[in-house]
Amino acid sequence: MPGISPKLPLSMATTELTYTTNKNLTESIQQNVKNLILTSPGEKVFDANFGAGVRRLLFENADQGTSVRIVESISNQISEYMPFIKIEDLQANLDPDNNKVYITLTYYVTSLSLSDTLSLEIVRNNYL
Repeated sequence: MPGISPKLPLSMATTELTYTTNKNLTESIQQNVKNLILTSPGEKVFDANFGAGVRRLLFENADQGTSVRIVESISNQISEYMPFIKIEDLQANLDPDNNKVYITLTYYVTSLSLSDTLSLEIVRNNYL
C-alpha cells in the first residue's frame, strides 16, 4: 500500500526500495503538528515565521510565564498554519531542573471527524 507522505526522520523501507511513509491521515497530521512544534522561527526556508520555537524557550529562566508562552506560541502557530485543527486541550509542563518541557496536545479535525493526542518530551535540542 502506498503512503501519503514520507515518514520523518527518513529511513528506507525494508520491503521496498523507497522511504517509509505515513499510511494514513492521522499519522501525517500528527507528524506535521510535531514538525510545527519542533521548528524554530527562521529555520524553514522561505517562511521565517513558521515554527513554535519551543526549544528556544527552554533556555529562558523557567517561571509560570514560560509555560504560558509555550502554549501561546503553539496555539498561534496551529491557528496560522493548520487552521483545520481545533485545539481541545494543550498543556506545557516544565521540568526546569532537567531543562525539559512535556507537551500534551489534544486536537480535533472537523473535516475528518478525527480526534488525536500528541505527547512530546522536548529536551533542549532533542525530543523523545
